[in-house]
Amino acid sequence: MTIASKRSGLALTLAFLLAITLSSCSNSSSDEQRSEASNSEESANTPESTESEERILVSEAEFRAAVNKARLFRDEFKGNYELGSKVSFDRFTKKGTSIFSINLYFTKEDDSSPWETSLISVYDGEDWIFHNEVNVKSSAGILNFEEISEVSRDVRDSGTVSEVSVATLDESTFRNYCKIINGTDVIFRLRGSEASDAMGNMTQANIESEKSLCIIGYGLAQGFKV
Repeated sequence: MTIASKRSGLALTLAFLLAITLSSCSNSSSDEQRSEASNSEESANTPESTESEERILVSEAEFRAAVNKARLFRDEFKGNYELGSKVSFDRFTKKGTSIFSINLYFTKEDDSSPWETSLISVYDGEDWIFHNEVNVKSSAGILNFEEISEVSRDVRDSGTVSEVSVATLDESTFRNYCKIINGTDVIFRLRGSEASDAMGNMTQANIESEKSLCIIGYGLAQGFKV
C-alpha cells in the first residue's frame, strides 16, 4: 500500500466521522475558550529533558483500558488497521464559527507490519486557513510540526470548509508530544498561509483523549497486541 493510498483512506475515514459529528451536533453550542492563547512567537524546539528520551512503560491492563476507549478499524479486504479516538463534538476547540482539533492516530498495513504514528489536524470553518504547520505548547514545553501533508480539503453541504492534514511522528517526537499533553495549560495552533491561524486552548475532552492514546502508543511500543 502506498503512502498516497493510505492517506486517501485516512482522509475518507476522518471526513466521514467528522461529517457525522457535525451533523448530529449542528444545534449544539459550546462555551468560548475562557482565555486567549498568547500570540507571542516561540522559538522552534522540542522539550528539553532527559526524561523525554526514556521509554515510558505501561501495564497491559492500562493498555487494554485505553484501547477500549478508542476506535479500532480493520479493513477486512485490505487488512490494514486504523486506531484513533472516537469522534465527539466536545473534543473540538471552538473559536467563533470554527472548530478544530489535533489527535494521535495509529495505522499499520497488515498483521506483520509495524504500527506507524501520526498526528491528525482537523479544521472546519467558514473560511480556508490552508494550514501547513501545527504548534503545541504547555507547561512541559513546545513542539512544532512544520512538515505536515494535506490529506483532504472539502466544501460541505452547509457551506463550511474542512481541512485535514497529517504529520508523521517518530518515537522521540511521539514521546515529546505526550509529555506536552501531560503538562498544564495546553494550547495549540493550526498555522496557515498569510497569517491565517486557528488557535486556542485544547479542550479537556481532547486532552483526556490524547492521554489515553499516548498510553496506547506506549503499549504498542512494548509489543502489546490490540
